[in-house]
Amino acid sequence: MSEIKVNKISPATSTAITLGDSGDTFTLPSGATIVNSGTATGFGGGGLLQIKETAYSAHDTLNSATYAQFNASYAVTITPTASDSSFLLSAYVNLATSHHDTSCFLNMFDSQVGTTGSDNIFTDTTVSSSRTLAYMMGSFNMTGFGASSADEKLLVTSNITGLYTPASNNDSARTFSVCAKRNNVSNDVQLNYCTEDGGTVGQGVSTIRVMEIANSVVS
Repeated sequence: MSEIKVNKISPATSTAITLGDSGDTFTLPSGATIVNSGTATGFGGGGLLQIKETAYSAHDTLNSATYAQFNASYAVTITPTASDSSFLLSAYVNLATSHHDTSCFLNMFDSQVGTTGSDNIFTDTTVSSSRTLAYMMGSFNMTGFGASSADEKLLVTSNITGLYTPASNNDSARTFSVCAKRNNVSNDVQLNYCTEDGGTVGQGVSTIRVMEIANSVVS
């Protein structure tokens, strides 16, 4: 095997160097490192660019028939590494209601879109009926199923997830937050706790995870 030892390779003409021919294989030995101080292109790379997550334990309530935040602090801020990324969003949300006839529904806000009312980023169902139009279920109506106990003791962990590609994409920071709305029965929706405060019931920690996904792997 031949070996060439040099400190620098430079093109004889122009500014480009070609290594080998189509079909050739270049092997990087174990323990060797490639240090890139420029821009690497054409390597394919990974589809997962970064992950941000928050855990939120405070107790909050809302009572809104349109989407609203529980708390602006229950959120994740991410600065994209690329201007055309998508985001895989997921949240685990601990929910209760102050009355068994009340249920709630979950969605998410993007700060670059807005954080009130109809700014939800995932589209609610449009199937026509008398039911509340929503995206994903949060806590549920317990009428007729041990109703009085449900008012005080029931804490449900719900999940919302979705792949989101902003309509107006850029590499500026954006903040994602969980939002919720109730059905047509006006009572509180409670985050991370149920009404009863005692040793037979629990309280929880809700989370949000944001994964930046390269546009090249989204279909």
